[in-house]
Amino acid sequence: MGGFIQADDVTLRFVSFFLGAATGYAIAALTLAWGRIILASDMREVLVPVCLAFCLQWIPFIFLEMIGVTVKVLFALGFPLLSCYCLIKYSDDVSDSDGLPWHHDDGKKPKDNSSSSIVRRLGAASFCFAFVIQCVWTSHIGIVTEPLDVSLFWIVFLFVFIATSAVMAVILMLLSRVQSYRIEFFYRVSFILSVVGSSMLVLSSRFALFPYTAIYVAYALITPTIWMLSWGVAFTKKVSVKQVVGIVFGLQYLAQLLGFLVIKSLQASFQSDEASFILDVLSLAAVLIIVVAYALIFPERTLLSLSPLLFNLSYETIEQRCTAIAKKYNLTAREKEILVFLARGRDVRFIEEQLFISKNTVNTHRKNLYKKLDIHSQQELLSLIESNID
Repeated sequence: MGGFIQADDVTLRFVSFFLGAATGYAIAALTLAWGRIILASDMREVLVPVCLAFCLQWIPFIFLEMIGVTVKVLFALGFPLLSCYCLIKYSDDVSDSDGLPWHHDDGKKPKDNSSSSIVRRLGAASFCFAFVIQCVWTSHIGIVTEPLDVSLFWIVFLFVFIATSAVMAVILMLLSRVQSYRIEFFYRVSFILSVVGSSMLVLSSRFALFPYTAIYVAYALITPTIWMLSWGVAFTKKVSVKQVVGIVFGLQYLAQLLGFLVIKSLQASFQSDEASFILDVLSLAAVLIIVVAYALIFPERTLLSLSPLLFNLSYETIEQRCTAIAKKYNLTAREKEILVFLARGRDVRFIEEQLFISKNTVNTHRKNLYKKLDIHSQQELLSLIESNID
């Protein structure tokens, strides 16, 4: 009987592994497909529904522990099928090139090396956040000396739903108040909550609910942040949406898998009396990884250059608006050229290479340009261009 049970247990593990792998592939495929639709849409229309979706995603989890296995299986099958149905429905209305007329999914290299660099850095930052979040999640179940009781998960997800909804509502209210779509709001809050959740990992034996909730809310915020950043890369750097979404979210899912494996390996290798030390080390390492990702790998200065203010604008439209602004503010021909480059998210190095002028000359023209427009940053420049809508 014991041998039968062990064999059955091994079979169950293999079945679980392959089902998990298949599910992961399906989720990745759906993410890529949805990403192409979301990034081809006007983010002003998409932002609120996306935020709402990342709030409502916790609702099913609140009830999962209260229902039987059969209903859980129906949930597991029903949601992907519903997602596929919606995907097919909206695919008929939104083509891959809508709002992104410069797509080049033919495998050609981007026009400048900076685009590839930004995609890699965005992917690396996504990897760091996902890895840390997954490590903190799994630690609460596998390493904490008094792990969170599974029967209390519905309370956790209720707290997560309330906290995520409150945070999303505040951010959307701020965006509406400043009449701008400042992606750094999402990025900053994701960073703060990731650090809080990681720092409180050492206190999880006493306050398991709070770090667990903080890290879940961080996950709910970082994903729409990555959507918007991906859109910014695709728009300003003329990079294939498939390339950006595939790399960024592929690395995110890989990070989640590695985070789970790392914690499970630690769980199998240490003694119970070493749990406190392990949690201290994990907490410190997690905070360091997030800080490096936020401050060095993908800092806010890079993020601001990709700010998704120019929603659903073609390059021809940008040219027209820059021409109107140049005429209104009496810009010189050279200043207008630089205005167009800046409106398209180009940096100083790219401008000097294209116009065959020195870095100091570019900075001088940019300084004079900002003075004439009465602005102080590229963010304000993008806001000015968006405000000049007929």
